[in-house]
Order: sequence, then structure tokens, then C-alpha cells
Amino acid sequence: MIDAIFDAQTGRALVSGLFLAIATAPIGVFLLVRRLALVGDALGHAVLPGATLGALLSGGASWGISFGAAITGSALFGFAATVQKRMKLQEDAVFALFYLGSLSLGLIIADIGGAEVDLEDILFGNILNLDNFTVLISVFAGIISLGGMAYIYKPLLLSSIDKNFLENSPKIKNANSIFYVLLALVSVAAFQSLGTLLSVGIFIGPAICAKYWGGEIKRQILTSVFFSIGAMILGLVFGRILEINPAPLVVLVLVICAIASAFIRREV
Repeated sequence: MIDAIFDAQTGRALVSGLFLAIATAPIGVFLLVRRLALVGDALGHAVLPGATLGALLSGGASWGISFGAAITGSALFGFAATVQKRMKLQEDAVFALFYLGSLSLGLIIADIGGAEVDLEDILFGNILNLDNFTVLISVFAGIISLGGMAYIYKPLLLSSIDKNFLENSPKIKNANSIFYVLLALVSVAAFQSLGTLLSVGIFIGPAICAKYWGGEIKRQILTSVFFSIGAMILGLVFGRILEINPAPLVVLVLVICAIASAFIRREV
């Protein structure tokens, strides 16, 4: 039974999950600190139109889905900044607007594509059916995210504590821009494994758990990685045993851990 669980598919899923945990942990903690959890959710859905269009044009190839998702994910932030200035809305309201528009457009393209677009895999992921290209994207995202977040850590932390502090400083502006670029990159990698509907869970779930156990920001990031990897392993193992998609199990484990942490530990 052990051999049936830990086969080549599970091995690729574990490698992808490990690097996704490294990639999403620091970003998720800062999304929570900056009260931008909805932005992560909006970006997860923003990749849907590009992913479905990429699947339609490439015949469902993972490279086509990833390329399309990267384009629409990156475009979201460019349009969102312009729209926010024009409409004079709060940042979360603008992203909520894009969330609805992206979801609607993606579903329309999927409906037009018919059998060419595997909407279930795009929405809910298929971490046990990853090809080498998708695993490499996760590895790349993990390395780039870790290096990028280390580079912008100090200015990003300052702007997270006080948004008005040195808001016109070039370092602060660059740090914020790099942060959103990293968020877009990692979201593209995460949605292939967990789907557009669930990928935000791997950002926010571990960060909420770490909020109760981690203490300072650096410890929260490390604790977030621990919860993320643990949820990935449990989700994959029980997914193979129950013969169901592990992605919902991964997110469910994180939700249970977050609620349990709130009862067991006080926020520190």
C-alpha cells in the first residue's frame, strides 16, 4: 500500500508542494499583515481567463495554460492601479471588481472551448497529474520568491507597518512593485496544483496558523512553511488513500489548523 501511495506521481506532487510552500509562505504572511487577503483571492481568479484561453489555443498543454495565466495575472495589477485612480475606490474594492470580471470571463471562455478546456482541473487543480514543466515552474517560483522576498524584506516590512511611512521613497515603491510581481508569479505556479478556486488557501491558510504560533514576522514565515508542508503531505497521503483530488484536502487541513490554533493559542 505504501508503494501505491508514494509512486512517481506523488513524488512530483511532493516536490512541487515543497517549493510552493517555500514560495507562498512569506507572501502569505505579508498579505495578512497588509490586510490584502482578498487581493490574493482576486489574483487567483484573475488567471482564469488566460488559463482557459491558453488551454483552448494549446489543446490543454500545461505550457499554454501557464503562459496565458501569467499574462492575465500580470495584467491585473497594471489595470487595477489605473482603475483605482480613476474610480477612486479602495484597493480591496477594485480587486473585488476584477475578481468578478475575471471569473465571469474565464467561465465564458471555458464554455466556448467545450471539451478542449478541462475546467475542473483549472478550478480545482490536479496536483497528482503534474508534468515536469509544471513541477519546474513550482521550483522556479520557490527560488525566485525566496530570493525576492529576502531582497525586499526590510522596506516591505516598513511599508506594511505604516503605509504612509516614506510612501514616496523609491525603495518602498520598488519593494511594493516587486512584491506584487512575486505574488503574480507564485499564483501562476500555485493554481496549476491547487486550482484557481483553492490556490489562495496555500497563501492565507498557513499565514493565519502562523499568526498564532510564530511571533515576529520572520518566525511567522518559518512557521507558515511548516504548516504548508504538513498540509501538503497530509492532503496528498489521504488523497491517495481515499482516491480523491488532494487539493481540497490540503486546504481543508489548513482551515482546520487555523481554527484549532485560534482556540489553542492566543494571538502573539
